[in-house]
Amino acid sequence: MTNQKLPIAAFRETILEAVNNNSVTVITAETGAGKSTQVPQYLLDEGYDLVVTQPRRLAARTVSQRVAEEHGEELGQTIGYRTAVDRKDSELTRCLFCTDGLALVRELIGAGVGGKTILVLDEVHEWNENMEVLVSWAKRQIEMGVDFKVVLMSATMEAEKLSAFYNGAPVITVPGRLFPVEIKTAGMRLVDDVAALVAGGRNVLVFQPGKQEIADTCNALAQMQVSAEILPLHGQLTPEEQAKCFKHYGRPKVVVSTNVAQTSVTIDDIDAVVDSGMERRIELVDGVEGLYLKAISLADSTQRKGRAGRTKEGIYVDHCGAMDRPDFPVAEIMRKRLDQTVLRLAIAGFDMEELEFFHQPNKSDIHDARQTLVGLGCMTSDISYVELGSHILDLTQQAKELYTNKATKKQKRKLLGVVFEQLLVKDKVVTPVFNKPFEFIAERVNTLNSGEITLQRNASSNKAVVVSSELNSEKLLADRESNPDYLYQKQVSYR
Repeated sequence: MTNQKLPIAAFRETILEAVNNNSVTVITAETGAGKSTQVPQYLLDEGYDLVVTQPRRLAARTVSQRVAEEHGEELGQTIGYRTAVDRKDSELTRCLFCTDGLALVRELIGAGVGGKTILVLDEVHEWNENMEVLVSWAKRQIEMGVDFKVVLMSATMEAEKLSAFYNGAPVITVPGRLFPVEIKTAGMRLVDDVAALVAGGRNVLVFQPGKQEIADTCNALAQMQVSAEILPLHGQLTPEEQAKCFKHYGRPKVVVSTNVAQTSVTIDDIDAVVDSGMERRIELVDGVEGLYLKAISLADSTQRKGRAGRTKEGIYVDHCGAMDRPDFPVAEIMRKRLDQTVLRLAIAGFDMEELEFFHQPNKSDIHDARQTLVGLGCMTSDISYVELGSHILDLTQQAKELYTNKATKKQKRKLLGVVFEQLLVKDKVVTPVFNKPFEFIAERVNTLNSGEITLQRNASSNKAVVVSSELNSEKLLADRESNPDYLYQKQVSYR
């Protein structure tokens, strides 16, 4: 059963009429309106099959669970979810929540595209690279005459511009349901403000930029003997560990989270937010792409404040000291290298130079990235050959997974050796791009036997960049047989 008390319930017929009569519908709904859980149910009841994207695995799991509960059945039947690492769905599933990677969405839409299939893109305002690509891909599909519908949803976004991008798609604006939130002046220390709110009986959501800051905050609160359940929340926790944050306890609780709790995910008993006002985001600085600590935008701050007023009156404390915060976040595609994006699209069969993006990168930057990839042998100019590029991209993803899955230092060192060895193919040495904690810039070496590699540490951003070489591949391969750490210990030097 849908929730008739939510503000979006009054717009049900308006939404269904727009979707039935248009290829694209834009829904902008303020915090608390109920768009993420209710719109999929409206469309499902209307007879549509749905693929609903979420920017994070946690959101895909929790929102699908909530929708299944409201629909009166177990998760994995009519409503299910699927991510790159886990899934709960079946042949009966008609409403499938998933993360927003192009490859996964194309697989799910795939042969099932038809007049009763809808792609629902939720939290569009985050404008990560995946979302940018999906919005562009969906427009191309519609222009090519593929018979499927698209619904774009967000709490805050440039709705009229997005409507124009899709040639005048209808826009439906839904008010939110938000209880008053009092803004309190930040104290000297974030943890002191948290402790004071807990003493007042509040359940507190704390926003921190990363896992290390979350651990430090949890440890500090524990040392202060704050009388509360102190719980971390981030994407690297198991589903069971994440689920603890949504439980109710017999005393106050403090959830210390990254921005995974900023949108879609609702912890229903939170009535206070203490915000560091910071995040780690991908940016391109002096030609080096990496994760940098930056202040969040004012729009993101409003989103976080709204977490305190979902179910009752709340309190918001902002500890961000930055004076030049942007009004809205800058789209990810506008602040990162385009090499990987060009390569990913080429592997999927698309030429990035021929696609139109909502946030359009400079065409010359796209062309330069493409020419670099062609020069490296990752792809041909007509994107008919992408075998080496696909291999590199796979290794990059494997490396990222290893780094995000609590690998030991020794495991990480071995990975570096394996990556370099496996990339000694087709008379080239190519290094993939790592976003964390190292980043490598692809560099071609003329021949297999004259290849050289040296890594240079960038002290300000914890990056490593390929700058030159001095590596005999035959010696590398011979010594790798006897010592898996050889490359890391002997050939890769930080200076």
